[in-house]
Amino acid sequence: MALFLLICLVLTARLWSQDDPWDVASLRAIEDSATYAQQVGRADQIGFSLGQQPFIANVLIWDQEGTLLYPTSDGFTPIRYELTALRIKEIETSRASAERPFWAPFDHRATKLLTCLHEANICLIYRRAELEQELGLESDALAKVTEPDRTALLAVMSLAVVITGAALLWGLRPARPAPAAFELIADQFIARRGDLTVELTARDVAILDVLMKRDGAVVTKDDLYNVGWGRDFMPNSRALDQHMINLRQKLDPDKSRPHLIHTVRGIGYRLEV
Repeated sequence: MALFLLICLVLTARLWSQDDPWDVASLRAIEDSATYAQQVGRADQIGFSLGQQPFIANVLIWDQEGTLLYPTSDGFTPIRYELTALRIKEIETSRASAERPFWAPFDHRATKLLTCLHEANICLIYRRAELEQELGLESDALAKVTEPDRTALLAVMSLAVVITGAALLWGLRPARPAPAAFELIADQFIARRGDLTVELTARDVAILDVLMKRDGAVVTKDDLYNVGWGRDFMPNSRALDQHMINLRQKLDPDKSRPHLIHTVRGIGYRLEV
């Protein structure tokens, strides 16, 4: 029933959707939700799909009774980005309190966007810049969450921002310090984070350079081995993992700054500045 309703929404949205970037994004969200709705109960397949769609950071799926089906706390659930129990509860609360599907910023810089489709009991977390690129939109086209102007499309898609839901989402989230600016100066073998200057090795520079060039996308462990150790090196997961631990320590010696290098379990690493 939910999948049938999603298909109806897709067909109806295609009739109305034109050039508004939120129309395009909403249509894509419905199509992605339909895809993941067919994979319920197959955590490995969901994990594989996430790996093939770098513009989707994560997906959450509930059953009709409100029980979380994905991600789960047990079994093989290869989620690409960790979601804490508190964060999942925030999303669930926002979804339940909203009267209609909505878009909302998922982080304080709106680098990620949250959208929930009640009919399918699915929420998707998109990486905004990569979603814009995937949809062929201009950079920052989705940077500001606003309500679409056309009332006809609003009646069909109901994509206005839910102020109370967004406020609740932010209210439950603990305050985070503003991220320190990050700059890699490769020719000097240093990096700067705010007022912190870090001396780097040639391997540090090579790894950070490829991470930065991916602009937040995941870099696989094999690729990092290639740039850091060379293609003839026999991969040893502990060598790379230990190097990343040391590199994180250099870039945040007093553990007072937001995470810069994120582990993507089973795949590799990504840099978020």
